[in-house]
Amino acid sequence: MWENNKWFFVKGEPNGINDSGISDFKGTRFNGLAREIIQNSLDAKNRDLNEPVIVEFKKRNLTMDKYPNHHDFMNVVDRCVDFIKGKPNDKGHIFFKNLKNVMNNNIKNNYFTMLEVADYNTIGLDDVNDTTSGTWASLVRISGSNAKEAGAGGSFGIGKYAPFVFSSSRIIIYSTKNLKGNVAVQGKSILSGHLYKGKRSPIGYFGNAKKCTFIEDGEPYSEEDSYPFTNAVNFPEEYLRQEPGTSLFILDVNFDDNWYKEIVNSVLYNFYMTIMDKKLIVRVIDDTKTQVEKIEINSETIKDVLNVNGLIDDEKKEKIIEHVNLLNSNEKIIMNEKFDLSKVGYDTPGELELQILCDDNINIKSIFFMRDNGMVIKEPTFQNLLPYVAIMRTNNSSMNEFLRECEGPKHDDWNGNNFRETNLEHKEANSVLRLIMSWIRNCLRESCGKTSNEPLEVFGMEDCLPLEYDGSKEGSKQEKIAFKPIDTPLMLSKNKINQKTKNKNNSYDIDADGDEFFEEDNGHKSGEGKSGKKVHNGSQEKTKGKSNENGEISMKRKIGISNIRAPYIQDEEMYRISFVPEETAEACEIQLRRAGADLFEEINIKKLYLIEDGLPHECKTINLEKNKKIILKIKLEKNIRGALEVNCHVKK
Repeated sequence: MWENNKWFFVKGEPNGINDSGISDFKGTRFNGLAREIIQNSLDAKNRDLNEPVIVEFKKRNLTMDKYPNHHDFMNVVDRCVDFIKGKPNDKGHIFFKNLKNVMNNNIKNNYFTMLEVADYNTIGLDDVNDTTSGTWASLVRISGSNAKEAGAGGSFGIGKYAPFVFSSSRIIIYSTKNLKGNVAVQGKSILSGHLYKGKRSPIGYFGNAKKCTFIEDGEPYSEEDSYPFTNAVNFPEEYLRQEPGTSLFILDVNFDDNWYKEIVNSVLYNFYMTIMDKKLIVRVIDDTKTQVEKIEINSETIKDVLNVNGLIDDEKKEKIIEHVNLLNSNEKIIMNEKFDLSKVGYDTPGELELQILCDDNINIKSIFFMRDNGMVIKEPTFQNLLPYVAIMRTNNSSMNEFLRECEGPKHDDWNGNNFRETNLEHKEANSVLRLIMSWIRNCLRESCGKTSNEPLEVFGMEDCLPLEYDGSKEGSKQEKIAFKPIDTPLMLSKNKINQKTKNKNNSYDIDADGDEFFEEDNGHKSGEGKSGKKVHNGSQEKTKGKSNENGEISMKRKIGISNIRAPYIQDEEMYRISFVPEETAEACEIQLRRAGADLFEEINIKKLYLIEDGLPHECKTINLEKNKKIILKIKLEKNIRGALEVNCHVKK
């Protein structure tokens, strides 16, 4: 069907086989393929449809009569080999030797293997006959350019080279159908330079050859070019789009059966949030085997896919599961911040959202940076934190566009040196990026700053602990210190039983039985007996009691609690406190002290909320169940910022 059409390689400098665009993606392979393909498909979503974008990766075999004129293509290969005969060290020799072996096997077996990558619920490509502008030209014809709107995922036009890494013949066939019903199919190959009626560049096209007349500097001239097939009868139906969208056919794929797992891993790691947001569905199909293998990843099946044995790499699996749990958690902390972007040319401040989950059951430390399309851009490392998972993503168009301009060609980092052109623009962009990183670092330290699980058994050290801990050069404050009171029972001889030590307006004393108490201004005694010891992180400590209106002593016992966390939520001006009780008890009270402050200086609580099923319930006391985590939000009478010591008491 295609034997009457030939490959057309444009005039130009005969460069070698090492194309820079293809080389950029050799190191990332399937990760680069999944990221670039899906990002382009999300950018092309049909906004009139309230349906997720569907991307399908399908490996299949086709008979050789569906191959785009392989006889003419191999003639071009021979010319490429002739051009480098005098260069024995040229890498092209190895490449073309392998290509010829692949083609000989194709002819022998009368079929070739391809990977079809197709998207649905998208708009397709426009201006299919335009070789210089529009989305078709940007994808197929022009190097280093894109025709996308502001805010789109792609920004360099380099991602189009990712599929060529997987083709032994470096042939991609592009097929599209747009919303107007226009169809187009065209092949493209990137080989090396050669000679044919003059110098030829490495880039060739398979389509309708036309001789066109152009006007340049007022003078007409004629030039032959290759245009896409736009009539359905001109190409095999296997390449024809039946509905709007775009398909890429990667011919002579050079990967083994492991491709299936690699694609699934890349999709889940890079686009789990887009899938959870019901904006994306991905299907992976292997149709080359006796029994077709197929898997669909959507918001409902993602957890089942993660649990398929041997499919997901262990390290990626743990991260993805924890990040999915973060999205579904009612205990996550959400913070928002605005950044002034006026110095980098934006009228509207840029907004970011940070979601953090710091939980006792988390064993990893991971934060993903994203823009609004939900693709993971990078996973930076922050030190001195408890295990946590977090997501940082853009929250408005100005921040999304700014970070888009700071991305590199592979969309895997943000660097102000990528921002526009001048040194001043680079400097201002880097300044904004530093502010963003500082804000994220401070939020993480406030929410899950590292604490020690080991008690500090040094008498008097509480006097040296700061009220607020400056955890970085930027001035971030850590809100938690694992403070453990020291068990130091006072031993007195009998002849000193009645000896008193004055402390402000109250008198500290030991009664005849050796128990501690306070004599207050009203003359009443408050204290506890020997049995009134309490536990804090496993240690024993005595607690003072209080006298009631009748002058009777009210005894309290300290409840043992562990895994204490007390981050400060800046937006709500509240502390979020969590701990695990070591026993069951009812009507328990919470006591707060500033870490390192006087032993008897309490912080007054204005409002206490118990969080159950994600909802706050105001209360005065709380009921505890052994080993069941308690989550509280506490509003203080005075807005104090600093490390807190948390205690829990129950009346005896």
